[in-house]
Amino acid sequence: MLTLLLVAMLTRAITQVFQQPTLNTIVPAIVPEAQLTKANGQIQTLQSLTAIIAPGFSAVLFGIMPMQWIILLDVIGAVFGSVTVLLAYVPQTLPQAVDVSFFQNMRLGVRELMQHRGIFQYSVLSLIAIMFIMPGASLYPLMTTQHFDGTIAQAGIVETVWSVGGQFARWHLH
Repeated sequence: MLTLLLVAMLTRAITQVFQQPTLNTIVPAIVPEAQLTKANGQIQTLQSLTAIIAPGFSAVLFGIMPMQWIILLDVIGAVFGSVTVLLAYVPQTLPQAVDVSFFQNMRLGVRELMQHRGIFQYSVLSLIAIMFIMPGASLYPLMTTQHFDGTIAQAGIVETVWSVGGQFARWHLH
């Protein structure tokens, strides 16, 4: 079960690494500039609501189906979201003078990031925090139900409180 969970988390992380930055890049290209703030606000609201509602929904699923099916649904959803973003039509608004490869683009991005000390430090600290916090946070439902002999409802409450706290921190950092 743990191996399945780790493989699913890896798949989810890989899809999310590409999905969110791509979405952040696509929105300004397809939304008129006058509506950009409104569109970004709506996207942020939907993401926050999803982060808060999903744990309760997951707790309900946990009560009616085996864990491996829930993990499979999560991975399928992540892959579907990534494929949807991959297939989205983005109009070419600015011609690029030079065809830049993925690795060149990555190197340019890291170089630009390192030129802004505060943003670079924040990015590194966020990466370190996520590497240490998220694996344990992903196991909260199992810890609640198996280690602490909690109920599925209590696991849902723990996940929802975790998500609300994360959204609260996110709103205050931006």
